[in-house]
Parts: sequence; C-alpha cells; structure tokens
Amino acid sequence: MIINAVQSLLAGSAPAVEVAATAIEARAADPDYSLTTEEQALFTQRLLRIEKAKEALTTLLESIVTLTPWINKFKAAPSFGIGAASDPLARLCRAECMLALIILHVEGGRVDFVDEDRLEVLRDSPTPQDVEMLRAAAAASSVNV
Repeated sequence: MIINAVQSLLAGSAPAVEVAATAIEARAADPDYSLTTEEQALFTQRLLRIEKAKEALTTLLESIVTLTPWINKFKAAPSFGIGAASDPLARLCRAECMLALIILHVEGGRVDFVDEDRLEVLRDSPTPQDVEMLRAAAAASSVNV
C-alpha cells in the first residue's frame, strides 16, 4: 500500500496528504483489513517525509549508485530507482529505496521489504553527512497528522 502511494507521490499526482487520504480511504473499503489510527498516522507521516526529502533522497540514491562499483558493473541502477521515469521497475524500486532510506536513517527502524543486497547498500553506504542531510530534509514534515 505504501509503495504504491509513494509511486503516486513521486509522479506528482497530488500532495502527500491527499495521496495518503486517498490510499487510506481505499483501504477502508477493504472489509478484510483496516488500518488503526496509529497505522494511518505513520503512513501519512512517511509520505510527508518522502515529499519533503524527495530532492535529498534522489541525490542520495544517485550518489549511492555512482559510488558503489558493483551496481553499475551489473547494470543494477534500476533496482535502486535510477532510470527513466517511464520504466516501471525503476519507479517501483525508487519508491522502495526512498521509503527504506527514510525508515533506516530518519526513523531508525527495520526494513524487510527490499532484498539483502539493496538493503546492505542502503543501510551502509550513506555517510554521516548524508544521513544528517536526509534527516534535516525530512524534519520539515514532523508535524502531527
């Protein structure tokens, strides 16, 4: 659900609050699973963070790909979201990687939705300065939702 919402956000279809509201409303129509108030707030907060830090996240992903030799050697840049916006795989992976970077380096949480190779790079490649830049960019979204 959140990866699809991040893709919508990155496509520029609407601001994060609207993307979140639409996704939460759609989920509410599913009789098999409803989000708690806390899950809704976390969902919205993550989208807001990605929206505010979009430029920093993009720069960080490009830097990670440039500075990690095996990514280019094995033509794996699309799996980190680097590639044409028309490439569905690159769009999906960009959403996953941006969300993973926010969870890992802003929230300090655990990520279990990307493969181990990408997770290792996303977790270990950013410098302390990169992490600080990302936290500062995402901090503007730290409002109660």
